[in-house]
Amino acid sequence: MLAHCRCACRGRVLAHHPHTRNTQVVASGFYYSDGIAISEDSSYLLVVETDALRVVKIWLTGQQAGKREVLIDSLPGLPAGLSKSSDGNYWVSMTIPVPPYSRHLGSVLLRALIAWSPRSWRPAVKVWGAVLKISPEGKMLQLLLDPTGARVATASAATEHNGRLFLGSIMGGPFISYIELADSEAATAAAAADSQSGRQPACSDVSVDNWHTLGGWSLHQQQDLWGDAATGRMAKQQQ
Repeated sequence: MLAHCRCACRGRVLAHHPHTRNTQVVASGFYYSDGIAISEDSSYLLVVETDALRVVKIWLTGQQAGKREVLIDSLPGLPAGLSKSSDGNYWVSMTIPVPPYSRHLGSVLLRALIAWSPRSWRPAVKVWGAVLKISPEGKMLQLLLDPTGARVATASAATEHNGRLFLGSIMGGPFISYIELADSEAATAAAAADSQSGRQPACSDVSVDNWHTLGGWSLHQQQDLWGDAATGRMAKQQQ
């Protein structure tokens, strides 16, 4: 988190071998490395680079082994999770839209002030729910969007299972939700008919009735509960 606040290029990807108990560095030099996914043939690894708003491809085998390239960049939101889809593509979950004030975060002093200031003092951040499907070549294929965050907000993980896309939220409720992919594909087909740009993804602003919530606790709520539990234990010890 300190590296994130300092915008330091310290992210790494490690590989652990359970049989030998050895751990090695696969790649390093990322601006807040987050979600990862390995291709079906294990020829490359995809890494989410949150602070750089991009996904990076690292070749693991073949003549290009060890080389890296930007798969997709200039994402509209802060990318977090990365997972495979059932059709051979990838889901990228994005927690929040890129804040307008991010252009001013080149200042180390400003980032430090934001990092150490009370939450109530920090600039307001727009809430949404957004998951982007991309191809192995980096083409944007589909954007699932809840523009107000009414049913899905700050999605940090996306997992596809039995025709549903399950989403996990790190900061705002609801914290576990899912969408029927058949509904989203129908909405995307309609949006694609109106799309005029080859790079612009089909945006599925699916009706909130099609986003299903399952409840749960956010990370911050868990931290509050852990804090309350710790306080209770300390009070008992002092009695």
